[in-house]
Amino acid sequence: MEPQISDVSAESLALTCWSHPDLHRRGALMKAMYTAVYEKGIKTNIEVLVKTAAEHDVTRQNISDALNEGPASSLHENTIKTALTEGVFGVPTFICDDETFWGNDRLPLLTEHLQAVGNAR
Repeated sequence: MEPQISDVSAESLALTCWSHPDLHRRGALMKAMYTAVYEKGIKTNIEVLVKTAAEHDVTRQNISDALNEGPASSLHENTIKTALTEGVFGVPTFICDDETFWGNDRLPLLTEHLQAVGNAR
């Protein structure tokens, strides 16, 4: 489904997710945003971001700070820089033990690698 993003940028969606300070809960917020935009086709604007984020304990102030170059914005930028340095160039890309796995067709190879690493420990 084509996303219906009206008055927010893709970066605003990302920064809203980065505004959650807890890594695991941030993942749940990212999934909720993805579901709203791509699965449900909800026309996304700032109020949808705020409502969805509020369901994951992110305040309007957290989002405002993120969108206005607060700590979440810095985290987002640093993550992008790190990813580029590591050679990430598409989605999905996984880096595990200095090995890069890119693309859905490489997921079985990543699974094998993780199993081998798990068995070696």
